Amino acid sequence: MGLISLIPNVPNLKSLRTMRVLRPLRSINAVPSMKRLVSTLLMSLPQMGYLVTFVLFFITIFAILGVQLFTRVLYRRCRLTDEPIYYGNGTVSWPIDES
Repeated sequence: MGLISLIPNVPNLKSLRTMRVLRPLRSINAVPSMKRLVSTLLMSLPQMGYLVTFVLFFITIFAILGVQLFTRVLYRRCRLTDEPIYYGNGTVSWPIDES
């Protein structure tokens, strides 16, 4: 695949280069214990999907909780005014608290 990509006027073959990642899978058939390990890993993927869904649910709950708890606490932390200052040349700026 690498040599084909060097030929001029050949379309982009980067998608075919990704097939090189699959080369180590040929060694699975050579080692029986590795074949058993990979098959066990592939059989456990559906249960891993349930675990990922469960973890994402808790991350979402804690994200919502964090947003609700810190909504007003940090609002005026860096802002001195409620609205930004609009300058005549089209730039917008928030005044910064230097202290």
